[in-house]
This record gives sequence, C-alpha cells and structure tokens, in this order.
Amino acid sequence: MILARLLLLVAMALFGCAYALLAFVQPWALVLLGLAVVAALTRRPAAYSTEYGSGRWATADELLEAGVLGARSGMIVGAVPYQPEKIPAIRGLSSPGVGSRRACEDFFAAFSRGNTAVARLPDAVHVAVFAPTGAGKGVSCVVPTC
Repeated sequence: MILARLLLLVAMALFGCAYALLAFVQPWALVLLGLAVVAALTRRPAAYSTEYGSGRWATADELLEAGVLGARSGMIVGAVPYQPEKIPAIRGLSSPGVGSRRACEDFFAAFSRGNTAVARLPDAVHVAVFAPTGAGKGVSCVVPTC
C-alpha cells in the first residue's frame, strides 16, 4: 500500500516534469510523459489489505470444513446462520459419498428460512471462559471436578 502510494507520487512528479519540459518542446519529454501515464494507469489496487493484520471471522463454509458445524458432541460455543446452496443439497440426496442423515439435513436446511447451525468444539480439552460478573459462566459451562 505504501509502495503503491510512493509510485503514484513519483509518477505524478514525472508527469509534472514532463509537462514543464513539453513547454520547451523537448523530444524526450514525450517519453517521460508516456512513462508517467503508463505508471499511473497500470497501478493495481490491493485486493485485500493486511496493513492492520489479516484476522477475520470465519465463514459458515469454513466452519463446516473445520468440523465445528455439524458436530454431534462437544462444547457449544454459539450459533451461526447457515443456509447450504440448493443445487448441491439436491445432488447430495443421490450421492453415494454423502451420508443419508447429512444429505437430508442439508436438503431441509437449504429450503428453510432463518436456519442456524450450532457451532461446537468437538475436540475441546481445555476451554477458557471470559465474561463479566453475572453473565452465567457457572450455569452455562459445566466444569467436571473428577
């Protein structure tokens, strides 16, 4: 990002110099003017800026791929709005690679409204819970002592 801005400033400076030299009708001024225009036009904008880090929230498909959505056991950590695509859900009904329970769940989830999937940590061994006083840490997260 900083390099792109620096290149744009250099291109603008070259453009200014070339324009000033063009007034004196120097032949190489046209070359400088052309280079400045090409440099300004070929600058690519950053598709995804990581200037302040690259952390982001996971999408429902990424959670499904990681095994957090659709887990049958584990600690519940929240609910995620999830609506599978309709065409793959229909194809899943006749696909031998998809289990019958999973195919039916995806099919009904694709055609229902306001569907949410439970996010679970299936392999959670240690979990830290941070919340203010009175938020329900003791009643919502059971800690076995044996």
